Amino acid sequence: MKTQGEVESAICEGISRFELDYMGRGPKDIQTHLIGDILVVRMKGVLTAAERHLVKKVPAETGRDLVKQVRTQLIETARPLIEAMVQEITGVKMLTLHHDISTVTGEVVVLFTLAKSPDFREAKKEIGSRVRQEVGSWKGTGARGLVWAHDTKGTDAGIRARASSCHLP
Repeated sequence: MKTQGEVESAICEGISRFELDYMGRGPKDIQTHLIGDILVVRMKGVLTAAERHLVKKVPAETGRDLVKQVRTQLIETARPLIEAMVQEITGVKMLTLHHDISTVTGEVVVLFTLAKSPDFREAKKEIGSRVRQEVGSWKGTGARGLVWAHDTKGTDAGIRARASSCHLP
């Protein structure tokens, strides 16, 4: 069973891969939030050069509408793949998918409703216990849930708790 952070991180990775493979560009930043039976994905920096050009050079409403129509059609075409990915990661059937993009900010919001809240395990106690058991002592927790440990020989033994946000290059 995964932790909530592992589920959120896996959704970040899966959606980023989808954006890259199907839209031609991955997001510059992506965040996922699991709130009960709702999964919210927010991506920044997703517009391709062609989409940015279309929005700037064609009359505003026409360019915006064309980008939104193409993106919506691509999402609907690939919906079975997205559903399978979400179900595999969460262990729960996806009921609905809602998608919108801002051609002004280049931000996308995707909202998934699930059949029920996914089951997940607590993370911090288990990770801290495992670090202490396997390594002997530990330094503590870094930014975004990263746990670093030192073994008795002084070498770093990094134990990672997955984060719900992926900051991509």
